[in-house]
Formats: sequence, C-alpha cells, structure tokens
Amino acid sequence: MCKLINIVDTTWENFIDQNSVNNTKNKQFIYRGQTNGSINGEFKEWGIVSSFNRFYQRQHYRFDQFISQQVEFIDSTYAGYEFIKNSSILNSSTISKIYFLQHYGIPTCFIDFTFNPLVALYFSISSLKGRSIGAFSADGFPLYYPENYYFTVNRIDLIELKKVIKIKNVNHFNFDLFMKYDSYCIDINEYRYAHLAFDLDPLGSVDNFVSNYNLENQSSCFLMYDNAACNTGNLESFLNNYITNHNIPIKKPIITKYRIKYNSAYSPRECKQPYYITLFKYLINNNVTGSNLFNDIQGLKYDFNFFHQIK
Repeated sequence: MCKLINIVDTTWENFIDQNSVNNTKNKQFIYRGQTNGSINGEFKEWGIVSSFNRFYQRQHYRFDQFISQQVEFIDSTYAGYEFIKNSSILNSSTISKIYFLQHYGIPTCFIDFTFNPLVALYFSISSLKGRSIGAFSADGFPLYYPENYYFTVNRIDLIELKKVIKIKNVNHFNFDLFMKYDSYCIDINEYRYAHLAFDLDPLGSVDNFVSNYNLENQSSCFLMYDNAACNTGNLESFLNNYITNHNIPIKKPIITKYRIKYNSAYSPRECKQPYYITLFKYLINNNVTGSNLFNDIQGLKYDFNFFHQIK
C-alpha cells in the first residue's frame, strides 16, 4: 500500500520542471506554499491547517458559530470602516463576505490553495526576509540559514483525494451555509469528525459587484477544513486518522510535499554564478509577484522581502 504523503527534497528549478503551469487546465492538482519557521530555535514544518483553527483550536469554537457572528458584525459593528464602505461588501452574500475577510487576514476555516504552482512557490517564500550579509559555499551560494531549513509547496491530488474521501463542494453561498453546516461533516468515528468542503471555483461563488481581483489573479481555490471537533490538528493528521479508521487502501500519494532549502531562494555571489537567475527574478519574469497577484498593499509587503534579489 502506498503512503498518504510523498516527500520530495528538491530545488525550485526542479519543482518548476515537474509542475508545469501549462498542465493546470485539467485541475488535477492544487498547491499551497508555506515558508515554515522555528519554535524555540528549532526548525518546524507547518502542517496544512486553517488560520481559524490555528488561532482558536484551544477554545473549541466551531467555525459556523464564530463566523456567522462576524458576518453579522460586518453589517452592524464594522459598517463604519471606510475600506468596508468602499468595497461594496455590505450588500453581498455570506460567502463573498467570508472570502473578503479571508483576503484581509481575518481567520477563517477556508484554506487558500491555487491551481498555479508558481503562485504557490511565491507564497512559500513570502515570509522569508531579505538577507545581504553572510557566508557562502564554495560554489558561491549563500549559507544564510542552516541547511535543514526549507520552505514547502504542498501539492494535493484532487482525483486521488476524492477517491478516498467524499468531500462535497460548498453549495450554500448565503447565510444557509451555517444552517446546513453539518452536511459537510466527515466522521473519523462516532465521536470525532471534521467539516470539509471544496470551492474550486470561488470566482463563480462571489457576487459580481464585489472585487475579485485577488481570486482571479492568484488562480485561487479553497478547502474549508474545520477540525474543532476531532482534535487531529492539521489536514494530514485528519486524513491519516480517517484512512486508518476506515481501512482504506492508498494506491497513489494524495499529498506531495516539495521541500526546498531557504538558502536557494537567495542570489549567489555574482563572481561565482554570473548568469544565475534568482527565484524572485524568475517569478518577476513570469508575472508572479505581489504587484500581479494583489490589488492592495499586501503585495507590496511581500515583494519588499525580496526587493534586493532582483538581479
């Protein structure tokens, strides 16, 4: 039996070779990039988890209870904010409001994915900071971070995932999403469950008069994952628990984790590698930077991390 997760230690160049943008039309794979980080000085790879459950897991809030209140607050408490007035969001559907909150940093149970591997690669380095001083290897590449530090691009095979677990598509776009929330429930056993649903076409879900620039340019799609009732943590743990409990054979890996070293995102010494194109420069050449993916200051914030890597 095959493993649920396939781990690939690779370079960003090989990742691009293995995940062509030209193959995204069949929509077999979705991607999510993560910078990872460290806890108490030790490197840690982040699992796939929603921002809502990351921040509110210990309180055991269910997403429907929390966000239904927040959606109501947009119409009452928060209606006076100038940027909300200018966004046309007040008269929109519930799902449009959720995606608006999602793109402005409010925790939700919708996890951002993309059909474009280059977009995921961009977000995987979005929390790395600019570096200009440090040691270099003999061939000129930087040694700014320990060699075991890496960012991750997660690739999920939708075809294989749907064979293993019957995840529905989000089909309630107004307030009845919360009235029918339990229709998205998937059980590990009678005591442990999570709510999961896909929206592979969020552009088709939001109201036409609401700005959808980010959704369109990021080739966005969403996985709603609310694990408040099962305490399994990230999506990988939930799938492992579900597969084990239901004795489901895995014929192909569902998740591929591409691990790419932090140092490879930075430019090498020009005297050693005069013709080397940096990752950030490659993304610029392919129109995958903050100025192309956002219509607000968030893109500028991410691009500033690598401003000095334009070579």
